[in-house]
Amino acid sequence: MLDTPQMPVPVPGPVPHNEWPSLGAFIFRHNRAADGRVRCLHGEQGDDEPSHVTELAGLPADEAAFWRAAGSQGEALGVIGCEIDKLLRRAWIRGPWVAPGPSSVALEAALLDSLERALPDIDRFDAFPSEDDDTLAALYRGAGYRRMAVHRVMQAALGDAGAATATATATAVDSRITLARPDDLRQWLPLHHGLFPGSYLSDDEIAAAVGTAIDGGPRLVLTAWLDDRPAGYLVAMDETTAHELYVDYLGVAPAARGRGLGRALLCHAMRWAEARGRRRAALTVRQDRAEALSLYLQCGFQQTRAGVHWCKDRMAGAPPS
Repeated sequence: MLDTPQMPVPVPGPVPHNEWPSLGAFIFRHNRAADGRVRCLHGEQGDDEPSHVTELAGLPADEAAFWRAAGSQGEALGVIGCEIDKLLRRAWIRGPWVAPGPSSVALEAALLDSLERALPDIDRFDAFPSEDDDTLAALYRGAGYRRMAVHRVMQAALGDAGAATATATATAVDSRITLARPDDLRQWLPLHHGLFPGSYLSDDEIAAAVGTAIDGGPRLVLTAWLDDRPAGYLVAMDETTAHELYVDYLGVAPAARGRGLGRALLCHAMRWAEARGRRRAALTVRQDRAEALSLYLQCGFQQTRAGVHWCKDRMAGAPPS
């Protein structure tokens, strides 16, 4: 039997910033398996194609990048992207996504290789494919990425029975929750670094979020007090494109746990979002954080999907071999 010849794999090229919105339809279509599950958690930017287009249009040119492999007629055959933090020297990968075909696996590898080679100053790459996507898992494993923790993506409908019950039980300590002030950060940032090492938000970004929250902007940063000292905190975002509250971080000092501070922080944020017209809240929690997972379930959150964190570290300035 003769071997079936494979089509040559096109060389991916960078996509100009003004063309990023044109990738929305391709990403939305190919980021879903036949059963509707999301393939890449970082690529999920809303429930429909317009929300993806809007999100891509709003990305600053210096905070993201995309590469596209095109066919002979200029049609997209594959896309990969990433969000970039130059200060942290990290990139959070979106995709890759490819159109089905005999060379799809080779094209995924070519897209990932193009991304890494184009970013020689990045020290760390992070990817979050779906927990049950064996194809992307094989891609990252073959490219030298390490399999890290499983992350559960959870959502809660604001105002539902679970959230209402949690809000009622949090009333007793709600007076201990205040908008964070710049002076608070000095006291609870060390706690944050211990709970979330390698945070995707830098200290400067959290400090900027504090100012945004005080001015009534889309960011919310809260401090929980115990015995006149900050014992917990929450950082969240009103995601207008996804029409939801997204909780970035929620932390309580170990010695202060069991007193309802975490519940009060979360419910304060949920009420804040509901007042802004949001109807759902979302967050991501690591599978091994049993206490946090229990709290979220009690507050009306349910898992919607799960992803595996794949990570690759390299020395800055050393392109992949």
